[in-house]
This record gives sequence, structure tokens and C-alpha cells, in this order.
Amino acid sequence: MPDNAVQIFISYARDDNEPPPGIPGAKGFVEFLHEQLKYKFKTSGPLRPALWRDTDNIADGEPFPSRLEQELDKSSLLLVVLSPNWMDREFCRRELEYFRECRERCGEPIDERIVVVEKIPVDLSSRPVGIRNQVGYRFYRQTGRPVRPIEEYFDHGEPIANLYWPVFGELFAHLLAACARLGGSRPSPSPTNGRTVFVAKTASDMFDEYIRVVAELTAKGYEVVPKRASEIPRDASAASFIDAELAKAEASVHLLGDSAGWKPEGLDEIVKLQLARAAARVGTANAAGAANRPFRRIVWAPKVFRSGGRPDSEAVRRDPQDVLSRFAADCPDDIVFGDDLGNFRDFLVSHLDKQKTPLAPADEPGELSAAPRGRVLVLHHENDRELARGLRKALMKLNVEAVFPARDGDEVERKNFDKAMLKSCDAIVICWGATSETWTRAQASQLENWRALGRSQAWRPRSVVLGPPPGSFKAEFKEDGPPGDIDEVVVVDDLQAIPPDEIRKLIPRRPPAQP
Repeated sequence: MPDNAVQIFISYARDDNEPPPGIPGAKGFVEFLHEQLKYKFKTSGPLRPALWRDTDNIADGEPFPSRLEQELDKSSLLLVVLSPNWMDREFCRRELEYFRECRERCGEPIDERIVVVEKIPVDLSSRPVGIRNQVGYRFYRQTGRPVRPIEEYFDHGEPIANLYWPVFGELFAHLLAACARLGGSRPSPSPTNGRTVFVAKTASDMFDEYIRVVAELTAKGYEVVPKRASEIPRDASAASFIDAELAKAEASVHLLGDSAGWKPEGLDEIVKLQLARAAARVGTANAAGAANRPFRRIVWAPKVFRSGGRPDSEAVRRDPQDVLSRFAADCPDDIVFGDDLGNFRDFLVSHLDKQKTPLAPADEPGELSAAPRGRVLVLHHENDRELARGLRKALMKLNVEAVFPARDGDEVERKNFDKAMLKSCDAIVICWGATSETWTRAQASQLENWRALGRSQAWRPRSVVLGPPPGSFKAEFKEDGPPGDIDEVVVVDDLQAIPPDEIRKLIPRRPPAQP
């Protein structure tokens, strides 16, 4: 290993690396993790830390091998694969103790040098010093069911693809950044924009969603507080800790499942506590005059919630505002979002980006609505979901709320929701990409009957967006001009580069002034 290379020591219990019997070629959890990390470092650039783990079977009670001391001495990072088996192994605990002693002798910060991978749960209070305050990268989730209460993300020698790899990606990004700080060839620095967002720690039923939101914000250059790997104190100091972190941020984000989470000593449950402290921050920050960027709570309470986060568990339909009211009182200017996680992440980044500078005035003050610029209903076939999402992102950048029709749940509830959206939205967009001309014209023909919905006026504008792939019917539709039930025809040839001038045609317009 070169003198300036970083070494990562993997501390693990042998029983956690046992491959399942009867499956040829199956690997244990630790071996698979080790190989995947090695592969990712090798294919991600010149930064190549050494990964070291002991493969000798050493029994408890034997002398601590000098080889382990040597490898720990030259290791810059300790990766602990935490489990009840790890806790039960004397040598695992001694590896942690020896590593801490090495770092203390060198005067180095200990917490930054230890990374925890949680294979299955270990209570924080029972963990040894050095990893007691670490929020690890969890390769499991708690289902909340009496039968199989824990679902591991690595099962029978294989990763569960949609669960294992997102957490693995987070772990790798953490290790890559840590290795870059400690030496060796440095990758391009992560983008930063100098802005900070408070993302509330969640109950266990929303932990996976929490790490995805943190990853999205971090990738976009935002600093997230409290730190992903830090834990809120379990005693009465939790309130002051939360207040100090909120004071650094311009907004707070809260992900609400069904549980209020654990309870700090003498205080409310952690989910409720953070909402309450954020409400206090709203009052003090905005009373002081936050100009064009008031502090807000941004709440995601998914309308479709599955108990325990399992995709095969029963889906429960919820009203996002009612969910928030279970945990906290309403707060002025709360933003409450109930769509799926992908759409929430898009919305969140778009909303925060819009707060960088005061919103520009409308190009046509007498015609376009002032900020916020209204709500647009984006009608689309499932084949055009990508086109619809691209339009939503582009509209949000112009401070226009874009909503989709309901996609799942009870049929009657879906119809009632869609009817309410048709009644309340200011403008309509119909996506014509991969779907048929017949479907598109059928949607357009229904827009003439706006009075039947109890509206006082038609939507302004009513638009059709022509997206890829091109076709002769679309070309004729564009050349012939909008039919009577359509006001605008917008062309989007490239979903990755939607022309701003075309998007501006979709912005809701005020009704003409009455004489």
C-alpha cells in the first residue's frame, strides 16, 4: 500500500459473514459488502483506499494478535459492521477500543473516523463508547409486525435490490468523502451552495425515506443539519440541541409516517418535538423580518402510506393535513405535500432553489398572476409520466404549482380528488407524447364543460404539450393551430432541455379586468 493511501479496517463478527447453506456460490453479508466497496472504489476514479479485514478465526480468550494492532495502527477509518453478534465478540470490542486509543494518541477526532453499518438493530444504550452516538447505515428495516419484525436487506446470499443499493450508495459516498479528506488523490469536491436545511430525524417507519431526502439535498449542494451520522440527545438537552440546529437553517423538513418515534427524557416524542421547535423557529425568525425568504416547515405526509414501509403491506389512504394535525398544530405558511417520494424530492429542491433570490416580476403584469403563479393540473397517460414530471419541474421553477391526477386508491376517492382538482386549478395541461391522438383529443373535448364542475370560468390557458416521439398527427395538430377547446400548443422535443419560452405559455393567467 502506498504511504499516502488511506486504509479502512472492517470490524465484524464471523457469524455475520456466514453464507447460507445449500446455495452454491452464495456469499456472506460482510464478504459481499467488502467486494462491492472494493469494486466501487476501483471504478470511481484514482482514489483507491485499501480495505482490510481479518479472515483468521480467532477465538475469544486468545491474545490480541499483533497483526490486528499493526493494521489498526495504519488504518485511518474503522468500519464497524454492527449486530448482536458483533456486540457479543470480545475481539470486535477490542478492535474498537484499540482504534480509539490510536486516534487519541494522534490527537485526531474519533467520531469522524468511525463509520457504522447496522446489519440488524442494536439498542443505542447498550453500545460501547465510540459508536453510542452514531446513526449507522441501516441494512434492515423494522416492519412493526409480530412475525418477522426485522427485514434484512441482504437475504439468502443476495441483496434485495430496491432496498440494499440505495443504502449502499449512501455508505460509499460517505467513505469516498472521508477518504478524500484524509489523503490520497482527491475526487472533484461535492457541490455546495452555502445554504443549510434542517431535516428532522424520523421515526423508524420513515428512516429509508429520510436518507433519500438527505442524499438528494446533499447532492444539490445543501448542508443538512443535524448531521446524517449524529444522534439527537436522549435526555432533556434534546430541545436545546434541536434549537441550535434549527438556528443554522433556512427551512425545516419533516417526514411523517405513522409513528411519533422515541421519547427524550421529560419531552414529547422526537417527531412531535422537532415540529414544535420548528414552529417556534417560524415565529421568532419571521417576526424578526425574514424579507423574501421566510422560515417555513415543509412537511411530507404521503397520501398513500404502507405500514412498516413494506411494499407488500396494506396501503392506507390518508389526508396529509390530517396527518400533520396528529403530530402538531398548524403553523403559518406550512407547506404540506402528500404525493409520492420522488415527486416530493423534486418539489423540495425546486422550492428551495426558488428562494435563492426574490421572485422576478411577471413579464406581463396586467395578464400573468403575481407570485405564487397559481396551480396547473397536468393531465397525462401513464406512458407520458416522464414528460409530465419534466413539465412539473419546469413549472415549479417559475413558482407555479403543478399537480397530477390521483393514480391509486379507491376508484370513488380518485374520481372525487380529480374532480376537485379540475374545479380548483387555474390552468390545464394535456401531455401528448407516447400516448395516442384519440386519448389526447378525448381529454381536450372534456374541457369545454367547465360549468358542470361549478367553475365560474374556463381554465386559462388550456394547453396541449407535444412531446417525443414525433409523429404526423402531432405535426398536423401543431400546423392547424389550437382547436376551440385549446388555447396553447407547446412543443417539447427534448425532455432534458425544455425551452423556458415554451413553458411560460403554460403559466396561469388572470381573467381580463372588468370595465
